[in-house]
Amino acid sequence: MSWKTQQGAAEHPETGDGRRPGVFGRLRRQPGFRTAVIAFIVTVVLGLGGTAAYAYWSASTAATIMVTPKANLGTPPAKPVCHDGPLPNEIRWPAVTGADKDVVYLVSFTVEGTTKLYALPTNGKYVVQGNVVIQPATIRSLQHAFGQTTAQKLPLTVTLRTATVKPAVGSLVPITEADVIEQSAPQVLQMFYSTTFWGNFPCR
Repeated sequence: MSWKTQQGAAEHPETGDGRRPGVFGRLRRQPGFRTAVIAFIVTVVLGLGGTAAYAYWSASTAATIMVTPKANLGTPPAKPVCHDGPLPNEIRWPAVTGADKDVVYLVSFTVEGTTKLYALPTNGKYVVQGNVVIQPATIRSLQHAFGQTTAQKLPLTVTLRTATVKPAVGSLVPITEADVIEQSAPQVLQMFYSTTFWGNFPCR
């Protein structure tokens, strides 16, 4: 065998029958060739489109899916109610049951487009005989946010949710929407805001 013949054999390996492989033979040796061919058949021959081909392609490869379990928020069983009394008026609602330990209440107060949002724990001093009780008049930042009224009652919307939040919550604290991780459907109470009545938060 001549030197050129040996060199050609090194550069162009022959098939088992002594013939050089064609283009198809060289492609068949490439990694993933079978998957590519089947995807082509699904796409072109069967006419199922690129979505089906991509689904097959994805199914033919290993994948890891990260799943973050959702918290048991225990949606509030009833909407909050306003109670008039000789002391500052109170807002009450039945305490939630079955919620995860890190779940808190979200209470928002909205007057004329201004909203203040607060979080408070689902247990502790705010729970009285199975009900959660808060006195809006004792939350000083509310009057600062809503300002003084002059002999008028302004519509006030109180929205209650259960939620998980980023900061630790040991008492009633102001937070922002950016602090909220996930939250339940809302329960809504309509009442009033006025600084000319004792308690600043008339029920009606």
